[in-house]
Amino acid sequence: MHYEEWNLADVHISSRYLPEKYFQVKGQSPTIQALAVAPSSASILFAGTNHGLFKSLDGGQTWKSKSEGLFNFDIHSITFDLGQAGIVYLGTGKGIFKSENDGEDWSQWFEESAGLPGGRVNHVMLDPRDPDILYASTSEGLYVSEDGGEFWEQKFAGNEAGKGLDVRVARFLSRDKKSLFIGTDAGAFRSEDGGASWEKKWTEGPEGILDFISTGSDSEFYYVGAEDGLYKSFNKGIHWIQDETFEGLTISEVYPAPLNPSTLYIPTARGIYYSADGGDRWQTQFLNPDEIEGDFSAVQNLTATRFLIAPGPKPVWFLGSTAGLMLSYDQGATWIHKRLEAAGNKTGEPEKTMDLVKLFTEIHTGRIFGSYVYLLVDAATLGLVFLIFTGIRISFHRKQAAQKIQKKLLETEDEEEAVDEQINVQETAYDLSKEGRQIHHMIEQIEDHLGKCKNVYLKKEKKEIEEVDHHIHILDAKIQKLMSRLKELGE
Repeated sequence: MHYEEWNLADVHISSRYLPEKYFQVKGQSPTIQALAVAPSSASILFAGTNHGLFKSLDGGQTWKSKSEGLFNFDIHSITFDLGQAGIVYLGTGKGIFKSENDGEDWSQWFEESAGLPGGRVNHVMLDPRDPDILYASTSEGLYVSEDGGEFWEQKFAGNEAGKGLDVRVARFLSRDKKSLFIGTDAGAFRSEDGGASWEKKWTEGPEGILDFISTGSDSEFYYVGAEDGLYKSFNKGIHWIQDETFEGLTISEVYPAPLNPSTLYIPTARGIYYSADGGDRWQTQFLNPDEIEGDFSAVQNLTATRFLIAPGPKPVWFLGSTAGLMLSYDQGATWIHKRLEAAGNKTGEPEKTMDLVKLFTEIHTGRIFGSYVYLLVDAATLGLVFLIFTGIRISFHRKQAAQKIQKKLLETEDEEEAVDEQINVQETAYDLSKEGRQIHHMIEQIEDHLGKCKNVYLKKEKKEIEEVDHHIHILDAKIQKLMSRLKELGE
């Protein structure tokens, strides 16, 4: 077989489906994208990164990876159910995960099969009046679940074409918890009926919203972090002031102190800004590498991304950044750099792939099947390889059909008959293109389920195997139907 002619070297299989020993690459410091302290104890902390989830039981001294059951390691949001002990939700790059044992493992995954889109989940919020109602701010709009996440419905798309705006955050800004606000890349929107209807708010206000809060000290004071700086309003958004202090900075978080909401902290590319008077005056806590204990080279030119204060007799500051996590016991005077990747998060390393030619070599030499743990996954990988070759066959049949159709049209002498034939061909081609997209989508779903199957290994394999088997049977039927129609089209 001449693999150059088939471009097999350009076909890559994800490392999620192959033994990890062939992808041992030293990881870099992960970027912190979410920080949270457990409601049960200020000593239990979570850090969500672009390479996995980490948990500390001793106030941040030591950290361990908690990724069992996770399919996606791009963590953007960590949310606790304050009414039920142990319930935690993660917003990730591909759906929402739920844990019922304080993040020790992740037993449920809400994605497209539950009604969520396939894109990124930026933020998860529970309704303070009913914890079974969840709000998911996603890259394709706002989705709401009224049954604890089992089923989701889109409540906000953002435009008439139905293409969702990127919703970054959802908040209840009013004290009565009836006014639901969402921040998007096109500004803010408000709903007074749980998302059934929306109105554009603050038409003269900020756009490119990344975060907003209403301080508990005064519900009329709004603060918005945006792509182009910080905005403040002291009359519920009727008038806005853009703070000159943050000109040219992207503000991804506005953090009020737990015991004094008029004290605000803002992580930026220039360090931490804080204000003790509700944002009237700001001071800067620059991050000097000489004041950081640990790997100095790792924290050069970092951007601060998240901030958290763990309450207690001696509050601890936690700073998330593009260089990992740091903590301070003296209110930012000195910092300790924590290397989370040292906690043993092998699954959190950057994803690697293997080209198809190398995969065949590994199979033929017997190296791939050296472990029973990977037997199911390797067999499934071979199934995907079969689907790849089936796709090549479909492309070949399409080319043949197109040549036959062109020849048939040239031989047709009746002009009206030729036009009718051309219309039929175009309609059929459209249907086939639509079916082809559906098949591609189903292959992606199979890859998702295989990825989770490998991640949880054999603990919950029965359900995953059944789902994969179901998808493969449907996909096989669609492929057979598609090839049959291609054959008819060419006759």
